[in-house]
Amino acid sequence: MFRGTDIPPTIWIRRGRRTTDLVLFHETMHFEDFLRRGKENYLRGGTRRLKNGRIVEVPKRDELIRSYLREKYVLEKVLEEQANWVEKFGKGRWADEEIEASINYFYNDYYFKCLKANIDVTKLILK
Repeated sequence: MFRGTDIPPTIWIRRGRRTTDLVLFHETMHFEDFLRRGKENYLRGGTRRLKNGRIVEVPKRDELIRSYLREKYVLEKVLEEQANWVEKFGKGRWADEEIEASINYFYNDYYFKCLKANIDVTKLILK
């Protein structure tokens, strides 16, 4: 799990979880997105704890949009990496089942939730 709120930002690997190359790549792409967008932009749209300990809640819709954009960026990078490996080495970096699981994760956990909340994902742009 990537935590952009940690100082310094940290990728946490949970003990007992099956940590694969794809899981590590996925979390690394969250870190890349954090570096690319900057801390303020990356964290925008999420619940935050202020220095005084107060928690600032944001609307669920904003959190859905933020999560959708983060995961869309990561999925695009996974698919791009897979295509690059197929082109260079004649086979993908990850098994087809892993790629399918990544696609299903994005659609089931983010895309369809946005549609259910009446969020027009075609208007959401990665910057």
